[in-house]
Formats: sequence, C-alpha cells, structure tokens
Amino acid sequence: MEDGLTLKNANFIAIDFETATASTRQACQIGIVVVKAGDIVERICRLIQPPGNRYFHKCIEVHGITPQKTANEPTFDVVWKDIKEYFVGNFVVAHNAAFDLDVLHRALDFYNIPAPVMMGEACTYQLTGMSLEEACKTYDIHLCEHHDGLCDAEACARLYLKYLNGEVSYVEHTRERKPICESSEESKEKQDISHSFIFRKQIKGDLLKQDLSSANPDNPFYDKKVVITGVFSVERLELAEHLQKLGAKLSSSISRHTDIVIIGNEPGPSKMKLLKELKEKGFDIAEIFEAELMDILSKY
Repeated sequence: MEDGLTLKNANFIAIDFETATASTRQACQIGIVVVKAGDIVERICRLIQPPGNRYFHKCIEVHGITPQKTANEPTFDVVWKDIKEYFVGNFVVAHNAAFDLDVLHRALDFYNIPAPVMMGEACTYQLTGMSLEEACKTYDIHLCEHHDGLCDAEACARLYLKYLNGEVSYVEHTRERKPICESSEESKEKQDISHSFIFRKQIKGDLLKQDLSSANPDNPFYDKKVVITGVFSVERLELAEHLQKLGAKLSSSISRHTDIVIIGNEPGPSKMKLLKELKEKGFDIAEIFEAELMDILSKY
C-alpha cells in the first residue's frame, strides 16, 4: 500500500492530560491535536481548575502548573462542554493511554458525566516501547516542551502518523538507573555514555515471599497481590522491599488474582495489554502510578 493512501485514512485525536493530584489524578490541563486525512488540522489546549484548586507538590514539579495559574480557569465539567465533540465517535491516541484515559474517566465520574462512546484507542508507548522523549529523539520529532499538554499531544500525534506510515517499530531498551545517592553530575555523565539503555532489576527470590509478621494491616498493600512494572525514580528492589514490609504478596506476572499493579515509566507492554484485557472482563485490579505510590508510602 502506498504511504499516501495509508495516511489519507488517518483520522484521530491525540490527547495528553497533566494532573494536579497523584492519588485522585485530577486534571489541570488537556492538550488535543486533531488529525484528519493524515494532517494536523486543529490544536486545543485548555487549563482546568481541579476540584478545590488543590495540587500535590510533586505534580507541580513535573509540569509547572500551579494553583495560581488555574485559579480563574473553568472546572472540567465546563471544559468538557467545549471538548466533548472531539471524543465522541473518534479514535483516541495517547502516549501511555492507560493513564490519560483513566484521568479522563475519573474527571467524568467526579462530575457525573456519561463517558463518550469512542471508536477506539491506541497507545504510542506500547507501539514503540520508548518514553515520549526517547521516541521523539529516535524518530526526529520536535518535542517543544515536555509535560506541556499540547506539546506532548502533538508529539504523540506525529509519532502515531509515523507508525501508520510504517516508520516506527517496537524496540526493547535497557538503561542504567541512577542510584538514590548518586549526584546529578554523575548521573548525567553516565547518561551521556549509555543514554539508550534502561535496566530493570528483576524481582525474584525472597522478595516474592510474603511477610505479614510486622506489617500494619491498615495499609492498602496488606495481604494484596501486587505486580510492579516499569522504571521508577527509586531502585525497583528497594521499592519491592518496602512493599514486602507492608505485607504485599509480590508477583512477577499479572493474573486474574492480582489486586494492584504498580506502574512506573515505560511499563511492560505485554503486562499493560493483559491488565487492560482483565479489567475489560470485569476483574477489579487497581492501577497505581509512581507519584500516587510515593504519596501513599509517605504515610506508612
């Protein structure tokens, strides 16, 4: 099939949410890029006042959006009236779509708004196996300001168009993670040497043995079957040890018996696919992202 013919059939929206809170994932910004017949025809960027205009400081550190910037902005229910038409009956693309679509549905649920019927969805992370920054560098896509909703949405749209055009393939990467005590200068030096490698230490052995002897039964991980996937700002083994001490029963694979999936950056595509399938079948598996996880762990 000729490339032009493939892209002439490309009609979708690419979205990106930025969130004000970790535990409830309330939106504070949305970027939408509209693609018709393979061309970007419209760009929408809206700031959103989260409920109570409350923010988690770690979220502000990521995107730079503050309560002052959204104090006079409309809440999601008002913004939705303007953007609903882009979602209904459309195909939606996002980088880490599980997160962005979860943010959307949480906002809709908060304001008791019915969910739109969409044509389908695609995740450019699952298609590439890379972070958005890495994918943009690899496929020569301009990423003007990472963690700005519109910039990330446009980069995602261009990445998906390249995928449709046969220019993108899934790549399994490995990279060294920075130890907690390592300085930023040391980390930068190592990244310059091996920027295309991501290292995931496997959770195995004694870490897979549940220990309830000294765990607080009131914490949300007590006696829960937990799977960790992705790369985190702390060492995975350190994270696993903390969860084990809280009484979690760690597992290396997702199943219908899983209670919680801890999701970092660049989660395993096969795990995310299975998680989605199980949730669609009605299995109640909670998803916890890193910012939310750190917020919870700080209390125990």
